[in-house]
Amino acid sequence: MGKIVTLENFKKGWEFAEEEKGWCLRGHIKTYKTFKNKDFKNESGENKYLKKTLILWSASRNGRINWGRLYRERNKNLRKLPKKTLSDDLTENDFEKITNVVKKITKCKLLTNPSFVFGSKATHFYFPCLVPAIDSNVRGILVKKYRNYSEVEIYKNYLRLGNEELKDNQQEVEKIYEHINKIPDCNIDRTDLNIDAKIFEWCLLGE
Repeated sequence: MGKIVTLENFKKGWEFAEEEKGWCLRGHIKTYKTFKNKDFKNESGENKYLKKTLILWSASRNGRINWGRLYRERNKNLRKLPKKTLSDDLTENDFEKITNVVKKITKCKLLTNPSFVFGSKATHFYFPCLVPAIDSNVRGILVKKYRNYSEVEIYKNYLRLGNEELKDNQQEVEKIYEHINKIPDCNIDRTDLNIDAKIFEWCLLGE
């Protein structure tokens, strides 16, 4: 596997997400802004939007969700995440904290051995700067790369890889943000809305 975080890989990953999944970048950014601004009248409104988004992003397939537990776990655990981005100098302790939060939220999906697809997406909406989501296609790539690893270790290695790639390729990251800002209705200021974790996810998908 060569350099992952490049503008070319981002474009390929984004194209795949739009054509195969029907997920547009404009819709993602709108979702991130909504969660960031917490533009809800009450907690019930936020819960409904979270549920709607998880269903829209195919995170709730293959198993029932304990929605009440999800809302409690979200409120209790999201505050435990490091106040950093995936491009910052993260430590093993940071990787452990992120993985533990995703693991706890994943358990809200009522399966015997749920994958981190659900928990990573539910956390990613709030922290697209730090927590990369595992789409089923991305998970397939990681399972091949980290054979015989547990779900927890696969996700932890995913974080390590993303952190290393983003730190080592900041010029490419800036190019990607410049490219995003040329797309109608996708203008974002990285200092205000950082989506580094999403950038890494789609670069990996396009690699």
